[in-house]
Amino acid sequence: MRSVRPFPVYATILAVFTQRFAGPAAAANLLRGVVYGIFAAATFFLVVAALMERLGIAPTFLLACLAALLVQGATLRLLRGRREKTEDAQFNEVVAK
Repeated sequence: MRSVRPFPVYATILAVFTQRFAGPAAAANLLRGVVYGIFAAATFFLVVAALMERLGIAPTFLLACLAALLVQGATLRLLRGRREKTEDAQFNEVVAK
C-alpha cells in the first residue's frame, strides 16, 4: 500500500515539533489523533483505488470523501463512548472510596 507511506514521516515531524513547543502530553495527543485519523485516510485511498477506473474522477472522489467522513465519524463516536465509560469508571471508583 504505497499511499500510506508518508504518514509515519509527517507524523514524526509533527510530533517532534509539538513536543518541543507544547510538551510531551501534546505530542502524545497528536500521535493518538494521527493513529485514529489514519483509518479515514486509508478508507479514502481504498475507495479511490477501487473505483477510479470504473467511475472517473469526480464521482470517485465524492464517494471517497463520503466514505472517509463516515469512517472518521464512526471512529470519533467509538472513542467518545470509550472515554465516557472510562470517565464513569473513574468517577465510580472515587465515589466508592
